[in-house]
Amino acid sequence: MQSLATVRSIKKAKILIVEDEAIVVEHIEVTLKSFGYEIAGRTNTGEEAIQIAQKNSPDLILMDIRLRGELDGIEAAKQITTLSDIPVVFLTAFADDQLVERARTVLPYGYIVKPIQKGTLKATIEMALYMAKIAGERQFIEKELRERERWLNSTFQQAAVGIAHVDLEGRFLRVNQHYCEIMGYEQDELVGIGLEDISHPKFLDEEFEHFNKLIENRMDSFTQEKINIRKDQSEVWVRLSASCVKDQDGKIDFIIVIIEDITRRKNLEKMLQQTQKMEAIGTLAGGIAHDFNNILHPVIGFSKLGIRATEEDEKTHSYFKVIYDATNRAKHLVKQILTFSRQNEPILQPVLLTPVVKETVKMLRSSLPTTINLLGEISDQTDPIKADVTQVHQIIMNLGTNAFHAVEDKGGDIKIVFQPLEVEIETDAYPDLKPGHYYRLSVIDNGHGIPDNIKHKIFDPYFTTKGQNKGTGLGLSVVKGIVDSHNGKLIVKSSPETGTEFNVLFPLSEEQIPQKKKKAVAIEIKGNERIMVVDDEENIVFLLSESLKSMGYKVSAKTASRDAFDEFKTNPANIDLVITDMTMPYKTGFELARDLLEIRPDLPVILCTGYNERISEEKAISIGIRKFLNKPIDQDVLASVIREELDRCR
Repeated sequence: MQSLATVRSIKKAKILIVEDEAIVVEHIEVTLKSFGYEIAGRTNTGEEAIQIAQKNSPDLILMDIRLRGELDGIEAAKQITTLSDIPVVFLTAFADDQLVERARTVLPYGYIVKPIQKGTLKATIEMALYMAKIAGERQFIEKELRERERWLNSTFQQAAVGIAHVDLEGRFLRVNQHYCEIMGYEQDELVGIGLEDISHPKFLDEEFEHFNKLIENRMDSFTQEKINIRKDQSEVWVRLSASCVKDQDGKIDFIIVIIEDITRRKNLEKMLQQTQKMEAIGTLAGGIAHDFNNILHPVIGFSKLGIRATEEDEKTHSYFKVIYDATNRAKHLVKQILTFSRQNEPILQPVLLTPVVKETVKMLRSSLPTTINLLGEISDQTDPIKADVTQVHQIIMNLGTNAFHAVEDKGGDIKIVFQPLEVEIETDAYPDLKPGHYYRLSVIDNGHGIPDNIKHKIFDPYFTTKGQNKGTGLGLSVVKGIVDSHNGKLIVKSSPETGTEFNVLFPLSEEQIPQKKKKAVAIEIKGNERIMVVDDEENIVFLLSESLKSMGYKVSAKTASRDAFDEFKTNPANIDLVITDMTMPYKTGFELARDLLEIRPDLPVILCTGYNERISEEKAISIGIRKFLNKPIDQDVLASVIREELDRCR
C-alpha cells in the first residue's frame, strides 16, 4: 500500500509558484521546466495561492514571504499546511531574524534567499521533496500502526476512492462515503440498486461481459474507464476496478468495486488533444508558408520586371502594379502565418500603430454581421511604441472576436479606441500603473458582461464560457502573454449591465523610429560577374536568371544541388558568387554552401529560404555564408546585396 508521499515521488513533481515579481516568476518557471518539473500554477497573492493549492494539489510550493493582498506568504502557508501536507519552501530577499522566526511556525521545508541561484533552487527543491516523502511515509506508517485494529473499516469508509461491495447479480451491498460523493447519492439510496442503474448505456455491454467472466472465474479482476450517471443525471468519468472476494472454500462471497473520479483527467486529455491539434496546425501552417513563399517569389519578381518593362504602356503597367501590390499583401499574410505557427520570433521595434489599428478595424468590420455596429476612435499617433506589429494585430483580432461573441446573440455595439494617455498618479482606473505616457488600445462592447465569479479565470489557458466550436479558450490568454511581453498593462472592466471593456496600455518607446534608407534601384545596379543560382523551383531559377542577366551578370542556373556542386568542383574560380535555396533534395542549401566554402573559403554565398526552423541567420554566417534572405525576396534588395558582396571581395 502506497502513501501519498510515495506517489508524489514517483510522478513528475508539480510546483506552484507564489511570487509578486513577474520577472522572478518567469525566471523560476523557465528554470523549473529546465529541471523537468511541471508548473502547477503561478500567482502573486496569498489568497489565490490557497485556492490553487486546494484545486491543483501541487507537490511543492515556492512561496515568496512578501506578497500582494492581505495575506503574506507566511500566513498563506499556514492556511495551506493546515489543509494539506504540501511542502512549502519560502523565498525572501529580507532574511532578518524576526521574519525567519515567524516563518518557522509554518515548519517550512527550506528557505531560498533572493537573488535565486539555479543550483540553490534545484538542491532546495530536491531536498524538500525528499523530506516531504520521508515525512509522509513516516506519518503513514505511524497512523497505520495506531489504527491497525480499525484498519479495514476506516480504509473502506475513508478511502480517497469510491469502494462498494456488490453481489453476484451486481446489486450494491455496501458503499463507502466517497462512492456516494462521486455518484451524488446517499448510502441508503445506493444499497439495493444495481450497477446497471448508474451506468451509461453505451458501456453496459462491456461491463456485463467483464462481470460474467469474473463470476465464471475466467479472470481475476478487470479495469474499465467508463461514464456513470449521477443522481442529478450529470455524467462523471470513472475508472472502475473489480475483483472477487472468496470464502475459505473458494466460492465467491462478493465482488469489490472501486471507482475513481477521472473526469478532470479526461478533460485534461481533451485539452492536450486540442493543444496537439493546434501544434499540428502550426506545423502545417509553417509548411504551407514555405510553399506559398516559393509561389510568391516568382510572382512578385516577374510582376516587378513587368512594371519596369511596361513603363511606356500605362494600361499594362497598371496591371502589373496591381499584381505586385496584391502579392506583397500576400507576403505580409505569410508573415502572420509564420508568427501563428511560432516559427517567426516577435520583433519589438519602435513603430506607429495607427495604420495597423485602422487596417485591423477595417478587417473586423468586413467580417461582422450587419446586426453589430463597429465604431472606431483612432487618433493619429505621433510618438512610437516598441511593439511587434503582427502581434498587436493579433491582440485586436482576439479582443474583437471576444467582443463579437459577447454581442452575437442580440446584436450590439463594439468600439475600438486608440488614444494617447498620460498617467500622473496611480488611480483606481489604472491600478499598479506607473506614472508616465502611454497609448491606450480599448475594445469595448455592450454585451452580457463577465460574471464576477469567473473574472479571475478569463486569462487561464483553455478557459472558455463559449459553446462547442466557438473557440479554444486560448484567445485571451494569448492576448495576456503578448501584452506582458510588450511590458504593457491589461485591464478589464465588466458588468452585466454595461458590457465589457478591455484596455491595453502600451508605454511609449524611448527609441525613435530609425530613418529608412533609400532603396537602391536594382535596374541601375549593373555587373558582369559570374553568378550561380541554385533552387529546385524552376520558376524561381528562371526569375533570378532573367533578373540577373538584365543587370549584365553571367548566370549558371541549376535546379539540383548535386549538379551545382559538380560544376563548381570542376572549376571553382569560374564562379564569383552563389545564390542558393535552403530546402532542396540531396543537399540542403546549408550543406551545399558548407561544401562549396570548404573548396573555396572566400566565395560569397547568399542563402535564401521560404521557411526554416533548423537554421538561424547566426548559424549560417558562422560557416561563412555572407547573407541570409527570406523569400519572397525583393529584387531591388537582392541586386543591392549581390553588388555589395561582390564589391567586398575585390
